[in-house]
Amino acid sequence: MPSDMNIVGVKLYLQGKLTEGGVSISDGKIAKIGKESTLPPSSKTLQGHRLLALPGLVDVHAHLRDLELSYKEDYFSGTSAAAAGGFTTLIDMPNTSPVTDSAERLREKMDIARRKIVVNVGFNIVPSNLEEVTKAKELAVGYKINLVKPWSDLSLDDSTLTSLINRAGLIGKMVIFHAEDGAMVSRLENEFKENASIQSYYRAHPPEAEDVAVARVLGCTAEQTKIHFCHISSVGSLRLIKTAKQQRKKITCEVTPHHLFLSRERASKWGGISIMDPPLRNREVAKRLFSALKKRAIDIVGTDHAPHSIGEKAQLPWWKIPPGIPGLETALPLLLTEVKRGNISLKRVIEAMAETPAEIFGLNRGKLKEGNPADIILVDLNRRFKIDSSIFFSKAKYSPFDGRGVVGKIVKTFVGGKLVFDENRIVEAPGAGTILTPKNTWA
Repeated sequence: MPSDMNIVGVKLYLQGKLTEGGVSISDGKIAKIGKESTLPPSSKTLQGHRLLALPGLVDVHAHLRDLELSYKEDYFSGTSAAAAGGFTTLIDMPNTSPVTDSAERLREKMDIARRKIVVNVGFNIVPSNLEEVTKAKELAVGYKINLVKPWSDLSLDDSTLTSLINRAGLIGKMVIFHAEDGAMVSRLENEFKENASIQSYYRAHPPEAEDVAVARVLGCTAEQTKIHFCHISSVGSLRLIKTAKQQRKKITCEVTPHHLFLSRERASKWGGISIMDPPLRNREVAKRLFSALKKRAIDIVGTDHAPHSIGEKAQLPWWKIPPGIPGLETALPLLLTEVKRGNISLKRVIEAMAETPAEIFGLNRGKLKEGNPADIILVDLNRRFKIDSSIFFSKAKYSPFDGRGVVGKIVKTFVGGKLVFDENRIVEAPGAGTILTPKNTWA
């Protein structure tokens, strides 16, 4: 039986190795992988010109905004940025306006997103009470808690956190943490508000605040329950997580590209663009985070794509600047540049940006495998270019990486067998993507 499309003449990334061949796609899934001569006949054949065929990337930490914050980003602009960056699956964070704090709010959000997205999108909620954990179990991928700035009415005392983690574990779900100690940060922010310098932001968010919060969460976590730490930026936190893993606790963590490749020593040149949460650390910490990623002490890379308007990022004093930068369109080229330099293997990058995040969050994605959804990206690992935020698909057209030379251009992005991104153009209409829920993440 003829397939819908054959992609041929590519270098396929299969089980950690590159092999020449092709992929046959039928009904949105990978029907066959192999040499071109072994593929079934097809009504359409795409010549890959020896580009790398990689699994579509999975970002478990994206803020797609929309709703009342659509001036920052909306589901079409955000998922277009994802496709341009090689991400075919995202998990959206719940700190929207209104906050996604219930199953009802999540249904409303999904209805809006369904008409706009061009990649696969799953959703977290920040439950307003423990009952919402169960109510949202058929809709939410996981439950997100910000310990420094609570997003919902849920109490953040140790007893409630323990109950939340246990309740999520009973239904096979994960709790995801932004780990900074709220009391410490609040006290330091008030102390340093007399100094308008952006450096005061760094002093108000010390690594110790992260360490205290990580230790607290680990103390609330039983051996059989799963938790995930977002954007780890402290060497102390890494030590705590390593110990917990040795104790057989089911702990995973992520690092962002900005914590790998930027440092606070150069933050003054970026002004408000350098404000992110947790903040940038010094060069030595960035090096140690990169080493931890290589050694798998850090499990995955998450972009923490957090767009704001350029006017918001230009505000003064520092405490008025919202933290975050766009990251979906820069993450893969930054990592592939390190592959080209010999500083990290392609295998480790694909593990950290596709395979492992899919495994952690229970998604049947992240690998080129027969039967899997045909989420595929074609990449030119030899094409050099400079990051230019003015041409981002994201509405946030700024980046601390502006002007940085990188290598590894995403040429085409297929989502469920559909060509969504093609040589700097989005070629599918809004709504071409798929909403992921626990019922269909394995579809």
